[in-house]
Amino acid sequence: SREQATVRANGCTVNNCAKEGIRAELAASVLARNSFITNNAKIGVRATSTSFVDFRDGSSTGNGSISAPVFNTMGNNGAYISN
Repeated sequence: SREQATVRANGCTVNNCAKEGIRAELAASVLARNSFITNNAKIGVRATSTSFVDFRDGSSTGNGSISAPVFNTMGNNGAYISN
């Protein structure tokens, strides 16, 4: 999601992407529910440049880098990530 866009994902699987699984940048937002972000080459879930990701009731595992904040500290149930 880029440049003030909003993306809503429900019940999705983001798997084996060459880069990040979910990325929001340039004042964009992503609302993800019941989704699984797995085995992506870089960070599973990332927000940059005044963007946010609201990720609930899913998991982010097996990605090249850990998402921030680490989901497991929250019971792997969700996170609100902003930058």
